[in-house]
Amino acid sequence: VAISGCSSAGKSLLAKILSTVLSSTTTHPVTNASSESKKTITISQDDFFQPKALLPLITFTSSPADAHFMAKSIHYDEQGMYYIASSGSRGHRPRYQVTGPMTDCDQAIDFVGLVEAIINVKSTGQLSEYAKYSSCDQDMDGFSGLIEKMKEKVCVWLKEQAILNAESRFGGCVVRGPIENDGKKLGAADGNGKESLRLQFVFVEGFLLLAPNTSVDENKLFDVSTEKAKVEKYTTQLETLSTELVAKHNIDAEIEGERDVIEAQLWATNFAAKEHLQDLFDVKLFLNTSKEEAKRRRFERAIYIDAPTGGRLPGQMWKSEGYFEEGVWKGYQESYGWLLESETAKGGNGKELVSEQGVFVEPVQDADIEVCVEWAVDVLL
Repeated sequence: VAISGCSSAGKSLLAKILSTVLSSTTTHPVTNASSESKKTITISQDDFFQPKALLPLITFTSSPADAHFMAKSIHYDEQGMYYIASSGSRGHRPRYQVTGPMTDCDQAIDFVGLVEAIINVKSTGQLSEYAKYSSCDQDMDGFSGLIEKMKEKVCVWLKEQAILNAESRFGGCVVRGPIENDGKKLGAADGNGKESLRLQFVFVEGFLLLAPNTSVDENKLFDVSTEKAKVEKYTTQLETLSTELVAKHNIDAEIEGERDVIEAQLWATNFAAKEHLQDLFDVKLFLNTSKEEAKRRRFERAIYIDAPTGGRLPGQMWKSEGYFEEGVWKGYQESYGWLLESETAKGGNGKELVSEQGVFVEPVQDADIEVCVEWAVDVLL
């Protein structure tokens, strides 16, 4: 299940709540002993960022609210990734022009690595080991009532399905949903010797997951090992050229030209992986959020508040308001223009489960988490 949308749309929180709803304590059919069986997996796109040195550059102007943070960054920046220059003033506040890596574009994500992780989960039911940096920073205690309500809703649906199965005698096979799943593999015999179809939910959340439908050449195979080898080769070549440039202490047009060619090959490989990624999702959810609401939520989060109160350190320009305006939101509009123009994305009836190009778009823009979760559960059921 893909969960996508702009920054601070609530992707991580929705994935975490759905994961909890669709996992439950199960009872062993022989011993009658209860045990917690994890039947859901969550993958975050934020764990697949490319090194910032590989990303294209963006130049943006600070907002008035950034003035103190920019001044502090000039004196205490330990990141060393951005060039900050004075750009006059607006009213009584100085303005700054900032140049550095653009982290809100397709080039910023290792789609080959993300595809590999999802393929491994689909084939083994287990999440492979990789470095994990992201986590949902929302306290879940306040959602216990919502979670129990959704679990009850799923259980009612499962009972209805069980009755339908019994009435239709579904080939002698009992179809069970995730709440009744006791962790056995698809098709394994249950305690009564009957075959069961057992679902496992994998939630993949990220801000650049989705792409419009394209005509795919079915004869063209996507081999992860081959694509990974390409990425490693291109990355090594870029590192070698960068070392040569440093040694020259000057700009070399020939080397820069070589870098441009290799970067184009790297991004073409990456974009092909994103296209292949679309076929790996069974359900695609898109959280519909306005710019104003996304900005408000983003800068209320602890990681975007200056340290020591929060987690924003001097030099982290991607956490500034100027970057949100010219990097985050513009990047979002460019990536999802094909979907944002739909009537569904402009708001509608919250009871309608409408799909645009295979994507379920949240009908109510800026909906609170309770409405969002209920909509997502309805889609999944």
